[in-house]
Amino acid sequence: MQRQPFNRPPRVRPRWPSEEVALPAPPAPPARPAAARRAQLTPLLGASLMASLALAGGGSWLLALPSGAMAGMGLVAALRAERASARRDAIAHAARVAFFEEQLDAAHPRLRRLYEQERSARQHLDPEPTELLAIAGVGSRATPDPRLWERRPSDDDFLSLRVGLGDLPAACRAVLPPPTADSPLDLRLPQIAAEVTTLRQVPICLPLGQLGSLGVAGPRPQTLALLQALIWQATTLHAPGDLRIALAADAPGDWEWLRWLPHAVPLSNEPGHSQRMCATSRPATARLLSDILDQISRRRESAAQRTSPASPRLLLVIDGEDLAGAYPAVAEIMRHGPTLGMAVIVLAGAWPQIPESCAGMLDVGPPGARWVRAGEPWPREAFTPDSADTSASDRLARRL
Repeated sequence: MQRQPFNRPPRVRPRWPSEEVALPAPPAPPARPAAARRAQLTPLLGASLMASLALAGGGSWLLALPSGAMAGMGLVAALRAERASARRDAIAHAARVAFFEEQLDAAHPRLRRLYEQERSARQHLDPEPTELLAIAGVGSRATPDPRLWERRPSDDDFLSLRVGLGDLPAACRAVLPPPTADSPLDLRLPQIAAEVTTLRQVPICLPLGQLGSLGVAGPRPQTLALLQALIWQATTLHAPGDLRIALAADAPGDWEWLRWLPHAVPLSNEPGHSQRMCATSRPATARLLSDILDQISRRRESAAQRTSPASPRLLLVIDGEDLAGAYPAVAEIMRHGPTLGMAVIVLAGAWPQIPESCAGMLDVGPPGARWVRAGEPWPREAFTPDSADTSASDRLARRL
């Protein structure tokens, strides 16, 4: 097979801010002050009192007429003053409403931009399986996409693997105004806040490099398809010089394609060597895991001289929970994987069969998949797991 040179350019990585956007408070409607109402009633009360006194003393009602006229004039003046004040209040309230609408019209699009920026960045950083094929140049004679092998060991998402699509809390947040006794209810505010609270159908990822070990359980067709999707990410986003992959399995027919991967070259050899770390029989598994145990010993001996995990990193795939408990190398990686620069994924039939030393568990089954760190409760919300088929895996491996 003809080799094609490929240059890894510097990585271009989108980011998203974590911001709080305060939503404006709707202005309270103008209230008619009680003092104005008292000012209107005072002349009438005074005139009524004077008329009552005059009539009670046997006087003529004509004596009360001047006071009544003065009271009427006072009432008219008070009404005019109140109408003028109401007009001023209405103009001021309209200005406050216009300012509120202007602030809301600015805050809502800003929140949407922050929301879409994060959603787009997450989808870019953790592409779906079909996009991984395009990045590797599968089905094309063209040069692979510059994103091929873009992750470096110094990146915080090195060996962070996407497991499916689900919902996540958004980094941006809409801050609702504090309620007051006279504040009106504007239903748009909680609706806007709800729009940007949760990112819908974005990549769900787990930090395998930090966990060091992961147990994947569920029906074999689904777990095998998910595990192949995980390997697609590991081999498309990480260079063989930075990450190697080893396999121990009892089902050779499902894994023949993995031998084509340059990442399967033994840790002691450079990429391009003809040997591959793919063991599909018990004798081959014993030899492979014995070699890995020797690598663990060497890495421990040189740990004092290193300030970071040894390179290349190693991802060990165990297809069968019975294999996981039979070899010391697997147990060592489960317990000390991150410090050794190693990680292991164990495929099991059900989550109770996952080895006890696994730092994370991924359960695939209806109505979806869930993953959890050891010692924590299962999340309520499930996600849709990724999947990849064996024929496409073979094309990807041959392309790489």
